[in-house]
Amino acid sequence: LSARLHNITTVQPQTAPMPYKTVADGCWCTESTWLHGDVWDIENASDNKEWSIVQISNNVSTTNSHSHLGLIIDADKTLTVNGDNLIENSWYFELNGTLDLMDDSQLLQTENSDLVTSADGKILRRQEGQSNPYRYNYWGSPVGFTSVSTLSDNNTGNNANNTTFSLNMLKDEAGSNCLFTSGQTGNGKISTQWLYTYINGLTYWDWANISPSTSLSPGVGYTQKGMGNAGTEQQYIFEGKPNNGTILLNVTDKGGAGSVPNKTKTEYLLGNPYASAMDIHKFIDDNAGVIDGTLQLWQHWAGNSHYLNEYQGGYAQVNKLGSCRAYQFVGFYGDHNGSQDGTIVPSRYLSVGQGFLAEIVADGQVEFNNGQRVFIKEADADGTYDNGSTFSKSTSSKNSKEKASNDTMQKIRLEFNSVTGPKTRRELLMGFSDYTTDGFDYGYDAKSTETNNNDLNLSLEGKNMIMQAYGEITDEKVVPLNLKSSGDNTFEIIISEKEN
Repeated sequence: LSARLHNITTVQPQTAPMPYKTVADGCWCTESTWLHGDVWDIENASDNKEWSIVQISNNVSTTNSHSHLGLIIDADKTLTVNGDNLIENSWYFELNGTLDLMDDSQLLQTENSDLVTSADGKILRRQEGQSNPYRYNYWGSPVGFTSVSTLSDNNTGNNANNTTFSLNMLKDEAGSNCLFTSGQTGNGKISTQWLYTYINGLTYWDWANISPSTSLSPGVGYTQKGMGNAGTEQQYIFEGKPNNGTILLNVTDKGGAGSVPNKTKTEYLLGNPYASAMDIHKFIDDNAGVIDGTLQLWQHWAGNSHYLNEYQGGYAQVNKLGSCRAYQFVGFYGDHNGSQDGTIVPSRYLSVGQGFLAEIVADGQVEFNNGQRVFIKEADADGTYDNGSTFSKSTSSKNSKEKASNDTMQKIRLEFNSVTGPKTRRELLMGFSDYTTDGFDYGYDAKSTETNNNDLNLSLEGKNMIMQAYGEITDEKVVPLNLKSSGDNTFEIIISEKEN
């Protein structure tokens, strides 16, 4: 029997993939890259199984998306993901080497995925912001400093394995450390004059200046103006330990009841903390009772001035109903010129690195978690709500390849414009469904906090609204509007868009 068993093992070697392991540098798609590439089907991405465990023991590159139960990247080895592709892990990710996410490639760890790292385990994730040294982007880092992480549950309670980020960790597109200047206008450097956070803030004066060495917790957003390099966009490389699992930020409603800007409206500048896109719907649902249910995304679309009242930018609003473009922002206290001039209508997905403002309505904790993470590409943004992710910069768009869901919400977008009189432009969004009501619906209704002499608003219990959901459309349905005019002016109201 012993002799027979010996002959059997000699004729048929043990090639069970436990795990699939590399033995040579090269492309994932090449048989010789793998220990038993002539037997395994691992080189064919379409045949890869989501329950597989893969060990990268060499420098390997791929141009495909891959999903695994387990992924191990050995020390001093790199897995390079080219194109706009996905690395998805559902259980165990051991990062001793480097995961290099090129272009719009993303790392998505799901609700049961835990991260283990060595002192050198890291990812590289690129994102482009405006290069114009007069214009802001709002950011959130997907990484923290590298450190050893032991195996623990990343998805129950605040994940203590996550680490802080500081701006002196940033690298430019060539992989060199970004340089900083104390001057107002960067010339190939980041100006420290425009680095700010806004944590439980009430007024303009609550913007807090930070330095390149300030430690920022995962989920905390920050502002930065461009470096002034040639071209419209500047690429930054976030290099470090990827944030994962549940992230909790303590928040305080300093203003108390009400949403009056500079008096009772408390806001927090947050940022997508993951190396993947985020679904705004899930984020809003997970933070019911703590935030008001509408997010604000800054867009700086024009202008070359550091004077606040000369900025050509403003805050677009987005929630579960949809989004409305930004008003032109003017002045310390959020005043504006009465015209909704923003050029970007945000989608329901936040890009990697995107910062955003949320109104805090109660003391508690803002929660980010892996259930909010999705793989959505910026290149698939086509100006509609359900397609692609949007970063607050000017980008080209492609036809969408990703559809969110079969939504039954019927939507009507109104546009209110002045014909004679002061320049006025207002955009309003209405939604009708069998799962919303004519009353207040958290996550679907957005307040209008601006005060204009000439304006049109939706009305909810007498309050001005910019976005509002209702019950289903019927023959008897009446939608009240609040109209204000400063004098003998003429306006037009048009339906600019209908959906479903």
